[in-house]
Amino acid sequence: MEKCLGLYRDRILDLKRDIRLRYVSVYKDQGHVGVNEHGHSHSQVLASPVLPQFLELEFRWSKMHFQKRERCLLCDCVQQEMQEEKRVVDQNSDFIAFCPFASRSPYELWVLPIQHSSSFEKDLTDPVRLKSLASFFKPCLQKIEKISSILHFVIHTEPNLSAHKPTKDWWSTVPDDYHWHIEIHPDVEGERRYLGSEGFYFNPIPAEDAALVLRALQPESAAAPASAPCPVKS
Repeated sequence: MEKCLGLYRDRILDLKRDIRLRYVSVYKDQGHVGVNEHGHSHSQVLASPVLPQFLELEFRWSKMHFQKRERCLLCDCVQQEMQEEKRVVDQNSDFIAFCPFASRSPYELWVLPIQHSSSFEKDLTDPVRLKSLASFFKPCLQKIEKISSILHFVIHTEPNLSAHKPTKDWWSTVPDDYHWHIEIHPDVEGERRYLGSEGFYFNPIPAEDAALVLRALQPESAAAPASAPCPVKS
């Protein structure tokens, strides 16, 4: 897991040297029929000259919250989750995992650094941070796999700040207002629905109930043999 996350970090850093690219997405689909055409576990890297639509909304809302509160939106979410403890699934000294309020899909789980950081790839240049995330992220995935072996996870990080900006001040506050995170979405048969063109999600399982279930699940033993690092497709 440490090698895999380190590879994600290195590919993002390398691709962001190209100022034509505004965003680098790293994601993994596991268990989806027709997706795994290579016959083995692999991740995807997508570098694009435009921002993904959903990420652009995230960046806009983060900036708006910062302009109003002078605080990072997800830093506020982390503090609230730590205080309420209703939706927290796991936590160590560096990272927290919780089911977000009004989750879009059943057992949706987010992994975030507790201390503010806008960039996944820059945050993990510290080997100690990388090792901490690897040891935290793996049990989170193992818990989710007990719910469903079919899942999707994606890393949300800051845009390429060296790329051409739509306006001069568009990304000026990103290091302060954005908070990198990893979103994990298990595909629970019969429970995950998307209402098409309306853009709404239907989730019958409250985040608080999902967190209770995930907290009770035990990840695989640390003594179990580790699988090989997953190749990355660019």
